[in-house]
Amino acid sequence: MSSSDLGMRCSRSSLEAGESLAATAPDGVTTWVVLEDEGRWGPDALASDGLPPPIGERLAQLKALPGVKVILVRGRRNIGEDRRLWVARVGVDDEALWSWHLDRIDDLLDLPLLDVLRGRRRGPVASGPLILVCTHGQRDSCCAVEGGPVAAALDTLAPGTVWRSSHLGGHRFAATALVLPLGLVYGRLRPDQAPALLESVQRRQIFSMDHFRGRSCWPALVQAAMHRFRLDNNEKGLDAVHVIGRIKLAEGRWRVALTASGAGPVYCEYEVQQQVLDRPVLKSCGDGSSETVHAYVARRVQ
Repeated sequence: MSSSDLGMRCSRSSLEAGESLAATAPDGVTTWVVLEDEGRWGPDALASDGLPPPIGERLAQLKALPGVKVILVRGRRNIGEDRRLWVARVGVDDEALWSWHLDRIDDLLDLPLLDVLRGRRRGPVASGPLILVCTHGQRDSCCAVEGGPVAAALDTLAPGTVWRSSHLGGHRFAATALVLPLGLVYGRLRPDQAPALLESVQRRQIFSMDHFRGRSCWPALVQAAMHRFRLDNNEKGLDAVHVIGRIKLAEGRWRVALTASGAGPVYCEYEVQQQVLDRPVLKSCGDGSSETVHAYVARRVQ
């Protein structure tokens, strides 16, 4: 009998297996395309009933670009033909949030999005932040069960800032959230943490290292080193930690050099190694099979 037959959910399986949240943010995503859509999201949200085929095809084209992820969101209002579109650029020196108001969904086809995503053009500047909470129950039930209450708690405190989103990645870490354009990704959130999370966003700080998965613009190995560096130096300032360089030592092993400019300059080097978690975890709530999980573990060497 599988764990799903016994009522086990994937988020519970991950927690019981001792899976760390460190370095589990989407890997190397520097641009997020976010489209408002109230259609019925199946397991593949881009095949939503509310998206005409040409729109789905254009979004798939954008999604295929390196470093780009496409997300659908819905908010409190019932949309008609009009809807919002955002593009968030995540990066140390190139952070931006742009937005367009579409009178009709087909207007998306007339936007120069390929040029925007390739850095050739910029869009209309939007006020931020956006906080996306995954509630994509058709992708995995944990996202709806855990994400719904968190989204509601945040939305009560910051209406217009919080959006319920399609799959962000990492459903076994539900409730998961993404802050744009900062690119900060969190997991295993609870509704009572909403005030502290919102305050940290305003301060450009990490909300909680216990819930921090990483910053999407960095590859997982750098996320792991940064996570360990922040813990070692009690550093939560988003802009305080900088990557000096990284080299590959062997297959599945790297060295990453970091520095911080807080009360005084700090320099550290970390060896990052990809390891296999001893205990497999449930793949998803809709799949009774388990999978082996790989983690990136950082150890200070200098």
